[in-house]
Amino acid sequence: MKFQLLIKRSAHVTMALMICLLALTLYGCHIASNDTPDVTVHIESGESIPATQETPASPISNPDMEIESANPETSIEPTPTAVVEMEVNATLANNASLDGESQEQGQPTEIELVSKRGLQSSALATKHGIPSHLTSAFTAVDGWLKVNINADVLVPTSEKMPVAEAEPADFSQDVITKLFDRLCGELDMYDSSGNRSNGILSGMQSNFTDNGVMVSYSTTGLSLQSADGKTVFNAINLPSPRSAIDTRRANVMFWTERGLHDYSDYPVCRISKDSKLPKEASGKLSTSPSKAFEKVHALVKDTGLMIADAYLVHDAKNAPGASGKASRYAYKFLCTRSINGVPTATVFGESATQTGAMQTKSWAYELMEVIVDDTGIIRVYWYSPHTITRVSNSDAKLLPFNEIQRKLEEAMTKEYGKMKTQFSLKALEIDIIYISLSLQRVTESGSIDRGTYVPAWNFYGHETQVEKNGDRYYSPRYAGCNEICLSINAIDGSIINTRTGR
Repeated sequence: MKFQLLIKRSAHVTMALMICLLALTLYGCHIASNDTPDVTVHIESGESIPATQETPASPISNPDMEIESANPETSIEPTPTAVVEMEVNATLANNASLDGESQEQGQPTEIELVSKRGLQSSALATKHGIPSHLTSAFTAVDGWLKVNINADVLVPTSEKMPVAEAEPADFSQDVITKLFDRLCGELDMYDSSGNRSNGILSGMQSNFTDNGVMVSYSTTGLSLQSADGKTVFNAINLPSPRSAIDTRRANVMFWTERGLHDYSDYPVCRISKDSKLPKEASGKLSTSPSKAFEKVHALVKDTGLMIADAYLVHDAKNAPGASGKASRYAYKFLCTRSINGVPTATVFGESATQTGAMQTKSWAYELMEVIVDDTGIIRVYWYSPHTITRVSNSDAKLLPFNEIQRKLEEAMTKEYGKMKTQFSLKALEIDIIYISLSLQRVTESGSIDRGTYVPAWNFYGHETQVEKNGDRYYSPRYAGCNEICLSINAIDGSIINTRTGR
């Protein structure tokens, strides 16, 4: 939860972040980098569709999608129910060298919205009284805070929600080899000395500034490009020894020339594998959503990740107050770690020891962003890999959903009501677009690099700050996803602050 003045962000944020991080790995053994200060805005998670755009009747799916009933007995809303299904036998298509390979039975690869009727209800939805859709609105703080909820509820098809312990990790050679082979295929890639590479990590030296002091550290990584310079594959692991934790330093970046194209931070709509090609992209994108899903399935196979969310994006400058027509469309996928077939939450940014401090130790939330267009996978950015050290509880006992609902209004009022005294605003509006049951990382007390994934209800949406003169400012959006407005521990009902990780 952030309580800092929101600022405007341009569509160049994603590319700017990638370019800054590229300084960690570009050509040579001595690579300089600086810690990114945590200043006035902390991005907890991503973007949302601005209020100036037309919102589909179902913000989770295509407007013409048919939604299955998962829990028809719920009394909260007698409407068809949205269910999330793990696809376990997808047909895979690779961007380079995995054509014809199939996903093993029983290995979840994505979390998706079912678009057919007649399937069995989700066991979790039935057991805990979870509705398909939640509609609610309330005001608080003498009418200053307005909260509107019109959200589908996403639930994993797994019958159990685990609790698991995690730590920051390096990319293994096995994972790097898989990514290199799948992304680069038969393309010859060369290091800075002009030697042809097969994607093997090697030792390197890097530097960064920690509280004004230059720190040098050893690590492993690689920095490669094609002979024509149009394809780049970079990887770098964590410092050794880990004297300062900033896990964004561990990342993999890949792009082709088309991957450098600047896509807007404001998505057109969310998509599932069964979505039709949105009419907005007709004539400018021929790849179907299902084909795009297949390519990303192939990419993340056996890496420990799964597809958590997907969007249609374009290159029009469509931020509030901006205008312009799109010339290109593409798909943006967000992939997170899978634990016992349950996805971890999509959270952007990191948990930090000191929120708002200029220099602080932080632990980024793991995320992979993939861009797909008609030429295939054109951009990949995966940072802060995690390792699951232990599953401490394979079947956690969750609170009934009606108890989560009761806590929701109280928690929203408490958390956001603080902003009235902090900022001179006429009003604050919160719109909840969708609700997801997934695994949220909670950092251990006194530690920055050990945490526990717990089942949590994340309420995704966006904020609108209304100033005294009537001007409206939207919360920052990043990488095609609504941000987490509130996170509630599904076991004990406590509030999880994604900025501190506790």
